[in-house]
Parts: sequence; structure tokens; C-alpha cells
Amino acid sequence: MTEAPTPRRALYLLLAVLVGIGSATQSRVNGSLGTALGSGFHAATISFAVGLVLLVAIALAFGRVRRGLRSVLEALAEGRLPWWGLIGGALGSTFVLSQGLAVPTLGVAVFMTSMVLGQLVGSLLVDAAGLFGAPKRPISLMRVAGALLTALAVALIGWGGNIGPEALPFMALAVGSGAAISVQMAVTGLVNAHAGEPVSPGLINFVVGTLILGAVALIAESSGWVEVAPLPGLDEWWLYLGGILGVLYLLLVAAVVHIIGVFLLTLSVVAGQLIGSLVFDVAAGHASVLLFVGVPLAFCGIVTANLGARRRIR
Repeated sequence: MTEAPTPRRALYLLLAVLVGIGSATQSRVNGSLGTALGSGFHAATISFAVGLVLLVAIALAFGRVRRGLRSVLEALAEGRLPWWGLIGGALGSTFVLSQGLAVPTLGVAVFMTSMVLGQLVGSLLVDAAGLFGAPKRPISLMRVAGALLTALAVALIGWGGNIGPEALPFMALAVGSGAAISVQMAVTGLVNAHAGEPVSPGLINFVVGTLILGAVALIAESSGWVEVAPLPGLDEWWLYLGGILGVLYLLLVAAVVHIIGVFLLTLSVVAGQLIGSLVFDVAAGHASVLLFVGVPLAFCGIVTANLGARRRIR
């Protein structure tokens, strides 16, 4: 990786933080859309569908993306890429679905911190077992300590927000979606190796995710699980930005990772996620002393976990 000059490096770090804030904003948007529709299932479907339309437009505009898509499909047909290379979209859909279902109850800060905890635990398991093509790495004490610090942060933020037992299933959903994202990263990394570029794997993920979420939303509505309200009007246009923010996240992460590296990218994105979640919850009147303690503690957990990448249990 070429070392970037200091001013340029600082600019990319700032961009990565903004990516994280955008991720927290996506959670807020999809949660609000779920509330407006009365269905997190339909909110997630709309979010994925909007992102899919944008990615299709990008694929039509850039030949490199189309070539990458052909390479992936050829690898699947020839058996060089296993069938589970397509499950990334299913895993990613759980995160967007949990946004629509859990954020209205938990708030952005509890949701994002719970999701980060799930990512840490999931990545520990993926690394330890070498799942889905990921390199097998022993668990390190520092990463375990980071996960425990983040778990403590989740408890503190939940306590400060007066989260009761009825919210525990939503917290579990957020943790599970974070774990699914860590598995998705391993799967998408394998697909990227066949595509040679990051956009076509994202397009595949959005196609699969849209189909799955659309089917789930249809079942939920037809069975009477949810009663769907009319779509919000254009005066609430911002409720449809979730899919666009998801695509921007994909593109910006791909552009920045080669400049600042995975370590700094992870820390910067998480910092942005936690800063954004703090701002949204304060604006919504969910602020508490423990919120201001828990968010920095969660970031300390992420730093600790990432610093443990080279310190392994023997």
C-alpha cells in the first residue's frame, strides 16, 4: 500500500468518519421509514430496492463493473466460487431489516453499539474457525477484552436509556445483525477476489437481499403480521435515502481502504457510527449521562480489539 502524504491521509480519515456517520444516519432513516410504514419488513425492502436501482445504473455506466459481474457468474458456473458466495446479500439484509425493526424501540445509539458488539463477536468466531474462506487466526486476549468492553458499553447505554426487558429481543436482533455483517465481509471478500472490483459483488448482494426481503415483506403482509401504511409522500423524501446511503458506504469504503488500511478504516468508521448515533439520540431526547459514558467506552473496545490483531493466544 502506498503511503499517502499527511494532508491527504487526514482527508481520507475524515472521509472514513463521515462514512460511519452515514451508516448511523442510514439506521435512523430506515428506522423512521419502518415507523412511518408500520412495518420494518417493508422499510428494509424499499431501502434495498433503492440501492439496487442505483447499483444497476452504475453497472450500466461502467464497463469494469459489468466485466466483474461476468467474472463472478463464470466462477459460479465453473465451480471456482462456491454457491454460498451468493449469501452475502441475505446476511446484509438482516442488518437493514434490524434497522427498521429495532431502531424505533432502541434508539440509534443502543442499536449501533449492539451491532458493533455483534461484529466483534462474529469476527472472533469467523477468524477462529476460518469460515467462508477467511484466513484462520487464533483468538487474541486483546480482542476478547475489546468485546467485553463493548458489551459493557451496550449495558450502560441501555441502562441509561431506560431500556427494559421488552427491548432485549431487539438488542439481540441488533447483535445478531452485526455478527451477520462480519460473516458477510468474509463472503464478500471471496467474491471480490473473483470480480477484481468491489461494485459487482455489492450489486449481487443487493439483488439477493431485495428478493429475500421482498418475499418476507409479502408473507408478513399477507399473513396479517403487519398492517402497512401508505408510502410517505415526497415531502418526506429523506425517508427513501437508506439504500443510497448503503451504496455510498460500499463505494467509499472500497475507495478509502487502500489509502489508510483496514485498521484505521475500521476505527474511523466506528468512530463516525458512534458519533452519529450519539447526535441522533441527543436530538431525539434520549440523552443520559450513561450514554455519554457508554459511547466512548464502546470506541475504546473497538480500539482494544483492533490492537489485539497481532497479539494472539498461543
